[in-house]
Amino acid sequence: MLGMFEDADLGQVRFSLRPGDALVLYSDGVTEAHAANNWDLFGEERLIALIAKVVDAEADALVKSISEAVLVYSNGHMIDDMAILVLRVLPSGETTEGR
Repeated sequence: MLGMFEDADLGQVRFSLRPGDALVLYSDGVTEAHAANNWDLFGEERLIALIAKVVDAEADALVKSISEAVLVYSNGHMIDDMAILVLRVLPSGETTEGR
C-alpha cells in the first residue's frame, strides 16, 4: 500500500520491453491461492511454469489462462482477491486493427 508509511524504502527498476515481450503483474491472491483439498499454495513456481506454456498468447488470453488455472487449483474457493494485468508489446509490424 503506497503512502501508508512515510519512511517506506521504495526503489526504482528500469527495464525495456521488446516486441513480443509481456509484463505480467498480479496480486498475492494469485500465488497464495490454496489447493482445493489442502493448504498448498499455487505459488510462484507454478505461475512461472504456466506462463512459460502460454508465453506467446495475447494479453487477454494470458490473463484468462492464469485466472482459470488459479480457480481450478482452488476449486473456485478464493480466500483473497485475484488481480492480473498483462501488458504485451506487439511483435514488429503488427497492429491492433481488427482485434
